[in-house]
Amino acid sequence: MPKLLRRIGQNTGILLLVNGVGSIFGFFMAAALGRGLGDAGFGQYSFVMTWLLSLMLFSEFGLSTVLTRDLAAQLEHTPGYLINSLAGKTLLGLPAILLLLFLAPWISPAQNQDVITALHWGVLFLFSGLVFSSFTAVFKAHQQMLPILWLTLSGQMVLFAGTLALILAQQPLFTIIAWAGLSQILQCVLAYSLYKKNISTSGAGEKINFEVIKFLIVRAWPFALAGFLAALQLRANILLLAYLQGDQALGWYAAANRFVEMGKQLPGAYYVAILPAMAALAGAATPDQHQTLQKMFTQSRLGLLAFGLLAAAGALLLARPVLTLTYGSTYQTATSTLQILSLSLIPAAQNSISIIYLYANGDEKFVNLLTLLGIVLNLSLCFWLIPSWGPAGTAMALLIAEVGLYLPYRARVANRQTQTYHLSPVRLQPS
Repeated sequence: MPKLLRRIGQNTGILLLVNGVGSIFGFFMAAALGRGLGDAGFGQYSFVMTWLLSLMLFSEFGLSTVLTRDLAAQLEHTPGYLINSLAGKTLLGLPAILLLLFLAPWISPAQNQDVITALHWGVLFLFSGLVFSSFTAVFKAHQQMLPILWLTLSGQMVLFAGTLALILAQQPLFTIIAWAGLSQILQCVLAYSLYKKNISTSGAGEKINFEVIKFLIVRAWPFALAGFLAALQLRANILLLAYLQGDQALGWYAAANRFVEMGKQLPGAYYVAILPAMAALAGAATPDQHQTLQKMFTQSRLGLLAFGLLAAAGALLLARPVLTLTYGSTYQTATSTLQILSLSLIPAAQNSISIIYLYANGDEKFVNLLTLLGIVLNLSLCFWLIPSWGPAGTAMALLIAEVGLYLPYRARVANRQTQTYHLSPVRLQPS
């Protein structure tokens, strides 16, 4: 137990640095974009990135999660998993690429030409993101978090420097999106070099095999559905706000949401680090390991509750001055939005650790079902609240939905804690 906790602590610390680097650069990026583009321009940027990140989740189809979970048990299958996951993502990403290239005018509000062009160039960001996530998934499975830190640090520095130069030069939106894709391609090149240096590439399955691709996709489909639902859960309300109230309202919401996303980075690092550990304990399920798993979950839940309360209290007190200092006085309208979003951190953290526990115990189907119910509730409330309350209505809908999911998740976890569960053996090749 102490050795396991030390390993989790080390990995969490490194991933926290990864998320911290991303948060710091993301904060300065958002401030520069918010001031340089204005609230309407920042809303257009947020709209494009929301579409790109959502399509990336769809195209991922859960393959990166399968890499991390399955390879943690059988590292010798790394080469086969990696190359076939890249091939699978390429095939699965084709519909999204075609959508961006040919149907952008239909998804752009009022067929804004700047947004349409930016969506076209977003193909670079989409495809490079799919490749990059496979490499980071492999590093996580091997519990080698330092390469992820160097990749994030170098990539964010290049991205920020280029974006700032484009903003100062008053370049159009599509150049900023194109640069995001090009900088991520550079990250992929560096990721490949670190993979060759740090991880053995010997073993079976070092070539593309369509039977293996099919097998991986079938194995990944519960996580694919989870990714699809996560995209809806995180971004459908943002897109709905853009379509119902326009670029300016979305810019205000994006400004507030940036701080909340930063607040999620600390627990996010912990979730990534603890999933393989919980999965290993749940898979073995001896009495001692079962007890360790329950203790780990309880401690995690209490720690996340304290974090959520502290973060929400800070945001409630400092929302207005922080928004004004970061983005300017035109963003003061987002004060109530930030305050409501900060409150959602409390139930969201509790729900997330329950999801990690259920994933570790192979209960993905229940998570997907409950997530779907939460999405229906969230979007229904958005249609009701956004016309009257705008961005604050979007935040309120999210808060109510998170609170509504808390008891069902806790009840399911309590039920699983009375059972033992063995994950099915990992197999690289289909039978």
